[in-house]
Amino acid sequence: MDWWLFSAIVLLCLCGVVFILNATCDPYSETGETGLLGVISRINPYYVRSQLIWLLTGTVLALIAGAFDYKIYRQLAIWIYAFGMFLLALVLFMPAGRGNVKNAIYITDTLSFQPGELVKLCYIVMMARLLSTREGPIQKVRELFPYLLYTALPVGLVILEREVGTALVYLCIFAGMLFLSGTNWKLLVGMGLSAGVCAVPIWFVLGDYQRERILNFLDPSRDVSNTGYHVNNAKMVAGTGELWGKGLFREGAMSQLDYVPEKHTDFIFAVTAEAIGLVGCMILVALFVFVIIRMLKIARTARDSFGSMICIGVASMMAFHIVENICMNIGLLPVTGIPLPFLSYGGSAMWTNLIASAMVLSVSMRRKNTRYENPGN
Repeated sequence: MDWWLFSAIVLLCLCGVVFILNATCDPYSETGETGLLGVISRINPYYVRSQLIWLLTGTVLALIAGAFDYKIYRQLAIWIYAFGMFLLALVLFMPAGRGNVKNAIYITDTLSFQPGELVKLCYIVMMARLLSTREGPIQKVRELFPYLLYTALPVGLVILEREVGTALVYLCIFAGMLFLSGTNWKLLVGMGLSAGVCAVPIWFVLGDYQRERILNFLDPSRDVSNTGYHVNNAKMVAGTGELWGKGLFREGAMSQLDYVPEKHTDFIFAVTAEAIGLVGCMILVALFVFVIIRMLKIARTARDSFGSMICIGVASMMAFHIVENICMNIGLLPVTGIPLPFLSYGGSAMWTNLIASAMVLSVSMRRKNTRYENPGN
């Protein structure tokens, strides 16, 4: 097994628990204690307890997923994909959540599951099977149609659910897997331009708050006190960390005073930047980059093209999540609600990332000794 990748993922998960603990603790001690006792008195156990439960249950699911030879997923790919599409379709009949978005299946009033996260893995498995059955890279437009069809279905369903950010993740996985499988770059450029044109009608499907996010991205000073409040305050809080940061669990930190909404989920990076500063954030980003590089290295040494495509799909998914979340925290991309892998609070995303990592480690454990030179076969 690739112990470097395993260790990096474990470290990220532990960092996530600490950063959520930092983001959700009370700003001031009610007991008047200082030092370690003061920190303990300000801890809010609810979010950390929930995250630990999701981490432990996700680890069990990951162990189950990684215990099987990954080739079994190739045999079951069409059924896995069909199950994923069923879950996405089922969400359309569920009650809408915040912002009139239907993106979850509610088990209880407070417990829900977001199929859009797990279905990313179903899509990766299906695309890996399709690409691994080819005898060479895609060179002509007509050869793209089957892949476009299998991609259009989940993208269309999540757009109907008004989860445009999730739709972008599927498209990034699609582009990453095609590019690294050797697809003609001219086809990829043409698809990108076509997607830009097709995106115009989607504007009319978006909710009002989603349109506001895009407009505020194009003009950051447009409405900083209302619809642009999230990003404006996130940038301000991240900047206060300066070079070395204010330190974790600092009493009276701006992030703990609720200057940043969704501080333990979407904007966990801004809150963390206040605590660990630019230097700490650079180390954190380097750790994320290391994870992506290790996954791509495993793809190059995989036993077959199916395993290679699994690794490339997972790496593409995580790379988009990392870039989008960090950039939206500092105002470089519009806010989409994409979580930061292993760090953001949430069970569906944690399970998905752990299972995806287990699939990559499964490929690693069964790779051949020589370098895999032809990902198209």
